[in-house]
Amino acid sequence: GTPLSSDASCTSLSSPPAGVRSEHAHLMAMVNRTASTKAKYNGRKGAKAVKTLERLSSSAHALTPEEATMYRALSARANYLAADRIDVLYSAKECCRVMSRPTDAAMGALKRLARFLRARPRLVFNFEFQAAARLEVYTDTDWAGCGRTRKSTSGGIAMKGGHCVGHWSRTQSTVALSSGEAELNASVKGGAE
Repeated sequence: GTPLSSDASCTSLSSPPAGVRSEHAHLMAMVNRTASTKAKYNGRKGAKAVKTLERLSSSAHALTPEEATMYRALSARANYLAADRIDVLYSAKECCRVMSRPTDAAMGALKRLARFLRARPRLVFNFEFQAAARLEVYTDTDWAGCGRTRKSTSGGIAMKGGHCVGHWSRTQSTVALSSGEAELNASVKGGAE
């Protein structure tokens, strides 16, 4: 089955509801500090941006200390937002992986994430009433998804009926020698969650 059923729904809002300002403040700080309001990025589609990032990653240069500090601060904000935003979880994880030595390619990825958040500033989950249901866990991996380290990423979601009660995206600590090994690691992690 699909992880999200018709019982659960997600909507995007352009402004935060009353009483929910802290998350919006982090989001706006990220968008404003990356200067991602440039008009040339408004219509950019995924494939073109990914090719640009791949081209940059092959010739990446380390950021200056000031830029690296800003990158770390903004990556930490993205990580904070990812706790409640399942749509940015993987991107925030990837940005945080290079916090020790950020490059201009990593800054490009962070700016792309900020543009995504600017276009979708709020994600609201509506939990409709449902009868008590069992807990179901869905997991998946991208075997050897990191082109640099060849490590896999495990991701998963825990559902109680049609409601998402937990989600994660983590880089596996070891290099999986087969897709089956990567899936087994993800299944074990899903069982532990």
